[in-house]
Amino acid sequence: MRWIKPKLTVGHKLLLLVGVTSATATLVVIAALLAMDLVTLRRHKVESLVTQADMLTIHSTAAMLFNDPEAGRETLAALDEIEDVVDAHLVRVDGSVFASYGASEKVALPITVGNPGVRTEGDHLIVTRPVNDKQTPLGTLVLRYDLKPMYAMLRLNALVAVGIGLAAVGLALCLASRLRRIVVRPVEELSSVAAEVSRSGNYSLRAQRHSNDELGDLTDMFNHMLADTQGRDRALLDAKVNLEARVQERTSELERAKIEAEAANSAKSNFLANMSHEIRTPMTAVIGFSDVLVDPGLSRSERLDAVQTIRRNGQHLLNVINDILDISKIEAGSMTVERLRVELVPLIADVVSLTRAKAGERRITLSTEYQAPVPRFLQTDPTRLRQMLLNLISNAVKFTECGGSVRLTIRCETGDGQTPCIQFVIEDTGIGMSVDQLTMLFRPFTQADETMARRFGGTGLGLAITRHLARMLDGDVTVRSTMGEGSCFTLSLPTGPLEDAVMLVEPSEIEMGMHRGEYRAANPLPNVVNLTGSILVAEDGVDNQRLIRHTLTRAGFTVTVVNNGQEAVDAAWTNDGQRRFDVILMDMQMPIMDGYAATTRLREQGYTWPIIALTAHAMSSDRDRCINVGCDDYASKPISRRDLIELVARYIQKSGGPLPSAVNMQQQGSALQPATSDDAPRQPIPTHSGGDLLQSEFADDPSMTELVQEFLGELPRRCMTLQQALRESESDLLITTAHQLKGAAGGYGYPKISEAAKRLEHTAREGSQIDRVAEQIEELCELCDRATLQTMRSSP
Repeated sequence: MRWIKPKLTVGHKLLLLVGVTSATATLVVIAALLAMDLVTLRRHKVESLVTQADMLTIHSTAAMLFNDPEAGRETLAALDEIEDVVDAHLVRVDGSVFASYGASEKVALPITVGNPGVRTEGDHLIVTRPVNDKQTPLGTLVLRYDLKPMYAMLRLNALVAVGIGLAAVGLALCLASRLRRIVVRPVEELSSVAAEVSRSGNYSLRAQRHSNDELGDLTDMFNHMLADTQGRDRALLDAKVNLEARVQERTSELERAKIEAEAANSAKSNFLANMSHEIRTPMTAVIGFSDVLVDPGLSRSERLDAVQTIRRNGQHLLNVINDILDISKIEAGSMTVERLRVELVPLIADVVSLTRAKAGERRITLSTEYQAPVPRFLQTDPTRLRQMLLNLISNAVKFTECGGSVRLTIRCETGDGQTPCIQFVIEDTGIGMSVDQLTMLFRPFTQADETMARRFGGTGLGLAITRHLARMLDGDVTVRSTMGEGSCFTLSLPTGPLEDAVMLVEPSEIEMGMHRGEYRAANPLPNVVNLTGSILVAEDGVDNQRLIRHTLTRAGFTVTVVNNGQEAVDAAWTNDGQRRFDVILMDMQMPIMDGYAATTRLREQGYTWPIIALTAHAMSSDRDRCINVGCDDYASKPISRRDLIELVARYIQKSGGPLPSAVNMQQQGSALQPATSDDAPRQPIPTHSGGDLLQSEFADDPSMTELVQEFLGELPRRCMTLQQALRESESDLLITTAHQLKGAAGGYGYPKISEAAKRLEHTAREGSQIDRVAEQIEELCELCDRATLQTMRSSP
């Protein structure tokens, strides 16, 4: 039969708990007290016996010294006054008994002396002390003490403690019995009320509160719980009564949700239909005019019109796809921006020139106004800034009726205590927008309304992308508009520090000078007279080697060129371990050993003179990486001649001036020839005012004529290399060629070629679709052809 535990009430458990707890505590206290008594009594006895023994050894010294046993026994007789001493012995050094006292006085005993000290043997405590005459040992005193009386006292104390403990346990049980009545009674009443509620379901019953303590609080909470349950019952009854009304309310909510879902689905369908139209329309033109080109009977002008139509519609299709890719990057969080040093006026002129033709077709006046002063340079992303301005100006032109006007105003805000910012204000006299239309203006995939999409076209992505890009650059886009009167969009971006910035007072005159070829003349090179010093240039690009060598040699420096970092490390030192150059210009992207490794190697070898990094990368992280490996400064390609000469001259002066004699070495590992004499005849760089051809920004600088022509002569070969790399899927060769062209073209006065090469390199590194890479190669090669044709057309 299975054993069943007896049921114990709370009161019985309380008594049992108090009894066990008090008994355990009493036993612990008794054990602790007895242990303390034992230790204390023994310590006192030991201290007393040791003191008595020390006194006896002092008085026994003379008796043992003069060999007088009788005097020794008389000395030991003093132990009569000490209770519980069993016996004592004076033992000579040879182990024989000299004198004895006590029970074994007349018994011949082999006395065990042991080491001086205190020890216990059975029920006896033995104290051993040496007897010495100064430093001469005479014998030993052995004193034995009986511990039985001490143990008897301890037993008596234990009995007394047990008795006291039992009395304490009994008292605790009496108190617990009283406590049981105080605590258990309210609990029993709560249990009784709970049982009654459970049996009858009557939640109006309440328990009575007996005390102002936790039990009273428990009673109140129990009553409160009953009240809540009673209230929920009433609410449930009310819900049953009003169930039909609530069902109708929920049904109406579901209908509203259904309407919202249908509206969202309709918006999606409208967007897909709009996108289908935006993609199919140019594709229809591309396919149709491709079929037209097959006709052998077309005239040259008809073929040219067909090609231009295909190209125009292909570009429109590419813009649509790029917008979709940009918005997908934004939603995926993979969109990135750069912060480069951007010249403001040329960028604005380029953007306006791209939109002027569309405005002219619709007889819309497109004007630019500068509210001076404005900074010459900005710290921002030039590609994204151009994209944002093109979006805003193109929108303004698109939504403005024929004969209207669009104005771009550029101004700089430098309020007290605020970050300086540049503002681009685009105002139009177009159709305007209502307040409701403004609320959804920057949502992706939406336009003001469906009629706008049908009337003007577009994907509805441009403004959403523009605002996101502006905010990534720590700026914003705002808008104000009046229906039927026009709109005003304001793009605000931080300028970067303006403490040492060049501020333009008449930027519009500079823009006019750009078209007349006067801009470069208005910004001549610094005075380069009497500049001396030896420069080592580590650069693997032939175009950059030629340009940097020419610029520095004309300034008066002695220049040595090497092709990689390993050659730079080898050339930096003379045979006796001295430096050979005042400044090293170090390209950071080179074969065999790059600039980062070369700079690190030189610093490890103890090279402490200036090293300036040259790189086509211009992100802040790239600058930090160059400085961290040991470079003194950083210059991004393309590098202006003025900035390069000033930078080199500054570091030569900072390092204490040039070496006593400039190093004039033959160029290592390069086929470059020394710069030609200034007196050698040069053919001027041809200039052409036609919009289809490209000319160098250095067209008015005779010293650059030969270099630019050599650069142009290399462009067809580079284009062939890019196309071959595309056909053979050699991505590394494609990226390297685009990277080199990006850094070189700007230095030779072709910023458009440099920008196109930069876009191609970025696209190739991203691993984008091959069609997009092919389009960008075609765009880049077309720019190179325009530059080359400029020279060919102007040649005799």
